[in-house]
Amino acid sequence: VSFTGSDGDMEIYYHDIAADVTHKLTNNSLFDYESKINDQYIAWIQWDGNDREVMLYNRDTGATTQLSDNTVNEGQLLLDGSNLVWASGTGSGSSSDSLYCHDAVTGTSKVIATNVSIYEPVAMSDRFIVYSGWDGQDREIYVYEISSGTTTQLTDNEQHDEKPQVRGERIVWQVYDGPEDEGDWEIMLATLQEVTASSDIFFPVRTEEGKTVILGL
Repeated sequence: VSFTGSDGDMEIYYHDIAADVTHKLTNNSLFDYESKINDQYIAWIQWDGNDREVMLYNRDTGATTQLSDNTVNEGQLLLDGSNLVWASGTGSGSSSDSLYCHDAVTGTSKVIATNVSIYEPVAMSDRFIVYSGWDGQDREIYVYEISSGTTTQLTDNEQHDEKPQVRGERIVWQVYDGPEDEGDWEIMLATLQEVTASSDIFFPVRTEEGKTVILGL
């Protein structure tokens, strides 16, 4: 949780319910906010006076690590297990920002996409990272499988597919169906079922009124 400190900035605290003890994780003149927490890690965004950076605290070791150190803003922070995800902006607000995945166990970060926008929501589960990416014409839904490091494009149409959410074996997102079909947004559902053939993943699909519906993964 973020609270305003005595010097007017924001600090990160967490309360151990079992021990009934409150811990202050940060004590600086910077703004620390947008915290995420699970059983082992706490992550947050820190404004260093110039831009936004990603910080990670390991509750087992008591160590705090700065995961990003650049001249652009970081955002869309997500934490699940030992995996941390965030978007790194180019500063232009375009669809050429980068999406990072950090493995807290190995201490390594890697770029998993470069066609995202820092302003577009990203979703995450223990297996998948789901995001809306620019394909050169419009926005499509992509799924990154954490264990294999494989990215699959779920949608391929002429409409904007945005704001995905993932839970268990299901992904939902919204698609703009265009002026030829009332010109509003619809909700789409994909059920994730891993199907392999010669180590390749394929997708049974169905097309309805120009929209592609993924039946299985």
